[in-house]
Amino acid sequence: MKKTFRKLHLWFSVPFGVIITLICFSGAMLVFEQELTEWTRPQLYRVQQTGTAPLPAHEIVEKAAATLPANVTVTGITFSADPSRTWQVNLSQPRRAALFVDPYTGEIKGRNERPAFFTFMLRVCTAGCSTAARPTAVRSLAARW
Repeated sequence: MKKTFRKLHLWFSVPFGVIITLICFSGAMLVFEQELTEWTRPQLYRVQQTGTAPLPAHEIVEKAAATLPANVTVTGITFSADPSRTWQVNLSQPRRAALFVDPYTGEIKGRNERPAFFTFMLRVCTAGCSTAARPTAVRSLAARW
């Protein structure tokens, strides 16, 4: 009986250990998402300092708004104290949307988009946490129980 329980414990703990490891790894990746994104996409976050003063905020907002569709508006701007960093122009939609703008020239460097890797990591991390993250078929089965 003791050998049987030991084997059951081994064979049940291996798959659960793999699942827990995946959830922990994906959570760790999400904790460092901002740092990893800045490291892999420095062209969005860094600018060459020209020695001149940055453009006024209203000019940055006007240049950014000129590139947006009619249904999207600028909701704010995030300045950086570091003169070698871009400014972030926050948008009304989609969620967490922003443009990175060179504060010296007004050039749009790119959009704030979550890389596919982190979207996948979020799905892995939340897969076992809530029924909202699961596919519809699983939710309907869970509702029947």
